[in-house]
Amino acid sequence: DRFKLSIVLILAADLAFFVWFTMSFPFAGRPQLLPQDFWPVAIAITGGGIFLGASYPLFYELAVEVTYPIPEIVSAAILTFVTNVVTLVFLFVADAIPNWVLNSMMALSVALALVLVIFAKESYRRREMESVQRPKLQL
Repeated sequence: DRFKLSIVLILAADLAFFVWFTMSFPFAGRPQLLPQDFWPVAIAITGGGIFLGASYPLFYELAVEVTYPIPEIVSAAILTFVTNVVTLVFLFVADAIPNWVLNSMMALSVALALVLVIFAKESYRRREMESVQRPKLQL
């Protein structure tokens, strides 16, 4: 389905940008693998942010489809809550963790999301139910 393909492509692009960003900085005591010039790093983090932001509405839609017949607002609230809790944890532990670990965790979390989406079973029960319930327009 094009919906799942869109998510996979966006996450793949996001992963590429975050790996690029991670490789532009020293990693586990080793020197960076890519040049640490301003513009390449700025492009990497901007691209990662753009594609990460582009994935949010698709994940909300996927959560609603996967959890149907649970109401949409409940699915969205759970996803928002989990996202906020994880972000809050990262904010509190960020100073105690080396930057290379945080960068790696970001790339690995996108990679994990990509793998989970690739192997997720597609079911569009909400979309199917809405198409059955919608009256046909006759011309």
